[in-house]
Amino acid sequence: MQKKKKNSHEDIGQRLILDSEIGDIIKKSGFDKKFLSKLAFGNSKYQFMNEIISGGLSADMMDYLLRDGYFTGAEHAKVDFMRIIHSLDVHNKKLSLDKSALHSFESMMISRYQMFKAVYFHKTVRSAEVMLIQSMILADSELGLTTDDITKYVQLTDEFVISKLISLEPKNAELKRAKQLAVEYQERRLLKCVYEKIFTKPRMGKIDVDSLQNEIAKRSKVDKCEVFIDISKTPSIPLAPSKKESRSIILTTKKGEGPKESYELPISEIPLVSAISGFMDILRVYTRQQFRKKVEIAANVILGETSQ
Repeated sequence: MQKKKKNSHEDIGQRLILDSEIGDIIKKSGFDKKFLSKLAFGNSKYQFMNEIISGGLSADMMDYLLRDGYFTGAEHAKVDFMRIIHSLDVHNKKLSLDKSALHSFESMMISRYQMFKAVYFHKTVRSAEVMLIQSMILADSELGLTTDDITKYVQLTDEFVISKLISLEPKNAELKRAKQLAVEYQERRLLKCVYEKIFTKPRMGKIDVDSLQNEIAKRSKVDKCEVFIDISKTPSIPLAPSKKESRSIILTTKKGEGPKESYELPISEIPLVSAISGFMDILRVYTRQQFRKKVEIAANVILGETSQ
C-alpha cells in the first residue's frame, strides 16, 4: 500500500479509529476518537504522551522487544522494563527518567540494536519477507490487496493473505510466479542470500534497484525475475527526525528535601549508546538455490566484495 498508494500503516491506523466500528465503540464508551487517533500515533498536543507512544522511552518499544525476545528465544531482549517504568515521571510537560535508571535505558537501546541485527534484519527473515512482498505485488490486481475499503482491509490477516496466494489460479505469468513464491515460502524453500553489505557510517547512498537487478541478471545470464534486491534501513537507535522529543532524554535526580534537578541529555551522547548511534543500512542480493553461484559472482563483481 505504501508503494502503490503512498498509504503508511499510520494512515490506515488513523482511518481504522475514525471510520470503522472501532471508532463507534470508542465514542459510545465516552472517549474522543479524533483525540485518540492523534494520540495513537504520537501526534497529540501533549508531548509526554507522544513520548510514551513514539519516543526513546516508548511503551511500544518495551512491548515489542520483550514479546519478540520471548517468542524468538533471543537473549538480547532481556531488559529491566519495570525499573524503567517505575522511574518515569513528567517534567515540564516532557517525559523524564530518574538518573538511577539510566543504565536500564542504555541496556534497552543496545537490546534494540541487537534485535535488529540478530532478528528483524536477519538474512533468513528478510528472505521470507522479500518472497511474500514480491508475491503480493504480483497478485495485487487479482486479489485487491491494496484496497481502500477498510472493511476488506481488516480481513487481510497473515493467514488469509497466504492462503489466497497459495490458492491462486495461475492464469498468467505474474500469477504463476506469485503462487510459486507463496508455495515456496510456505514449504520453507527460501531464497538464498548471495551478497550482503552493512553500512553504518557513512550511510548507503541512493540505489536504483531496477537498474541493479538488470545489471546483475545480465552479467550472471540469469532471468531478471530470479534476482531479488533487498534494502533494509533503520536508525541504530530510535531517532525519528520529525519528532524532536525522540532525540533526547530528560534525566532527573533528587537530593534531600529540595525539588528534583533535571537536565536534557541527547540519546546519542549516552556513553555506550553513542558507540552504536547512527544508522544500520543493509544491502542484500537473493536468488534461488540453482542460480546461487552465478548471481553471487555477478553481484560481487558489480558491487564489490562483501564487507561489514
